[in-house]
Amino acid sequence: MAKGELPGSMDLLLDTMCNTFGGVMFIAISMALTISLCQSNLDPAKHEAQAKEQLEQLRQENIQLQKKQQELDKSVEDLRKHKVETPDVSESLAEEVAQMEMQKKHRERQLRSMEQQLEQEHTATGKLQRENDRKSEKLAGEKRKHEQDIRNLNNRYANLQDENDKLRSELAQIPVKRLHFSRKRRTSSVPYIVIISNDRLYRLGYKSYESSREISVVREGNVLRLTPLHGISLNKVMSGNSADVLPGFNRKKHFVWIMVSPESFDSFVSFRRFMRKLNYEVHWYTTERMVLFLVQNAEYSSAN
Repeated sequence: MAKGELPGSMDLLLDTMCNTFGGVMFIAISMALTISLCQSNLDPAKHEAQAKEQLEQLRQENIQLQKKQQELDKSVEDLRKHKVETPDVSESLAEEVAQMEMQKKHRERQLRSMEQQLEQEHTATGKLQRENDRKSEKLAGEKRKHEQDIRNLNNRYANLQDENDKLRSELAQIPVKRLHFSRKRRTSSVPYIVIISNDRLYRLGYKSYESSREISVVREGNVLRLTPLHGISLNKVMSGNSADVLPGFNRKKHFVWIMVSPESFDSFVSFRRFMRKLNYEVHWYTTERMVLFLVQNAEYSSAN
């Protein structure tokens, strides 16, 4: 068998197999000779029978070894044919190893790139975390400031509420004052207050401190603020029953006090003429602010 026809690994395999086969043959022959020498003193007939038996065994072993030899030769022939029909395995392995090396280097480059990217992301994450911490601290400071502002406002509200309650308590203890009108004529009669605004009549009556269905009254210290709510058309009043014009009016105790809004002055003139025909004592003044003032120990003052 010439070396170099098969790969190195195959040469080693075949050499090992051949050496093994030769060793087995050598051991078999040695054992046969040893047995033959050891039994030389036995009965010749028995010795001849045993020799024949051993010879037959050796023949059978020889036949089996020949078969194995033929199988090995066939395997070698098949390997030679396989070498001719297929490309060199070592070259294929070398190419595969080279490709694996290239893939390994490519994977290493990818790994380094990913490590760099992760490092950059870690750095960016650190910056974002620091920025978030800074913003969170700023928001926490603003939140504390807002909470302090809210507490201050609540305290101020509570103080104002206490002050308001105190003023209301003081207002409730103030004695009732009489209405003051900024005209020269004075009278001891009680005014029956009405408002003319938007060509409508709003009646408060002689209880000037109390709201009616038509006028709301809010007292603030020595000021009464009047707000018209539900009025009656002046034309309807002047065309209706004269007894229903001023409910609860007593000619001996009351006089008519009219607060006139400037835009309704023409309608007021007609209403005043109508009231005087009915013999009502009428006093009036024009104003845009529906307020009355309270004074201590003063009589009512009015004007024609």
